[in-house]
Amino acid sequence: MSQKYSLFLYRQDCVKGEMFNLTAEQIEEYKADGWLDSPESLDIPEEPISVEEVESMSPDGLIKKVEGMGFIVMSPEQLKAEANKMASVVLDIGKFDDEVIEAEYNNRFNTETKADESNVVVINSDIPLINRFLANPDSLSEDELVELGSDYKLGLRKSFSRDTMVAKLNEAINQG
Repeated sequence: MSQKYSLFLYRQDCVKGEMFNLTAEQIEEYKADGWLDSPESLDIPEEPISVEEVESMSPDGLIKKVEGMGFIVMSPEQLKAEANKMASVVLDIGKFDDEVIEAEYNNRFNTETKADESNVVVINSDIPLINRFLANPDSLSEDELVELGSDYKLGLRKSFSRDTMVAKLNEAINQG
């Protein structure tokens, strides 16, 4: 299955753009059909505007002017929400066999998992910390959480509660 990318594309008959969720091959097909990464190459009639006019415009007036030129104006929150909406995929994991799930896990994290007599899952420690954290934050020791936090310049300390460290790491990873 090819990876899909969420992106805005523009065309002469769609100057405001449209968001698509496409594979690399589909992106090339769309571009061959006249879709562009940016509306700047489109032939959009422009009214000349001076620097003084832009400086004197209110934020709402400037937004309307830019939108009238075919650009989409979004706040950072709107952009993140739109990207998340396009990237979300709903899977019913209950429909997969346990063997398939375990094989996929082993494939993604290049590991073998096994349960010891106490039914504790042992995970190969050669896996990068970030992959282990994403798979199961509880699989990392406090030292490993602090070490992973240093990769994100979080300044985590062993004196922090485990929940605090996990929450800060999740926030940094989701923003990064």
